[in-house]
Amino acid sequence: MTQKRVLSVDASRRVDEVAIKKYGISSLVLMENAARGAADVIETLLPERVLVWIICGKGNNGGDGLAIARQLDGRGYDVRVDLLATADELSPDAKANYDIIQRAGFKIRELKDGDTETLKSWATDWQSASLLVDAMLGTGTTGKVREPYATAIRMMNETGIDIVAIDLPSGLDAQTGIPGSACIRAKTTVTFVSSKTGFLNQQAKVVLGDLHVVNLGLPRRVLEEIT
Repeated sequence: MTQKRVLSVDASRRVDEVAIKKYGISSLVLMENAARGAADVIETLLPERVLVWIICGKGNNGGDGLAIARQLDGRGYDVRVDLLATADELSPDAKANYDIIQRAGFKIRELKDGDTETLKSWATDWQSASLLVDAMLGTGTTGKVREPYATAIRMMNETGIDIVAIDLPSGLDAQTGIPGSACIRAKTTVTFVSSKTGFLNQQAKVVLGDLHVVNLGLPRRVLEEIT
């Protein structure tokens, strides 16, 4: 998808702040729009209604993944969710989406105390999926990837199954475009509002795969204020 606008991580964060605080767009609405757009991309990549396994972190990137699970389920996909945390560790918006799919009877596994041995056993099950979704770490993540995320990244890459990364491949620095020692190698990356500064780095392009930019339904004025 062609997208000329490129924003820094700080500018991307300000887009959300302006949309929420000045224009009154709920953060949950933004998350819902992100999830719907990501599901649209996944549907073009995987038109058969088969098994998709979504691996979620505890922040809002994980919240996107939880909302994507619901979107894909509504379109007829078999969806499984692995959460690299417990429900009480989730950010507020992520918890709201967790509660919805939990009530709807989704199969959700929660990882307690960063137990990497349990995580390795989960990875065996990922082999049955037709697609993995990386919804672990967002653009605000910098520095060395900690456990259990480092193990999850390694195990996902080792499956050899196509991975769709949400917002960016976990382990990639969105500002510099330098992948960490643990970094998802995505087949496709779905990012939001605009491409990010670091995505222009040739090192980033190796792990981004095909880049799709999803519009969150923001008024043009929001972006004009930032750019």
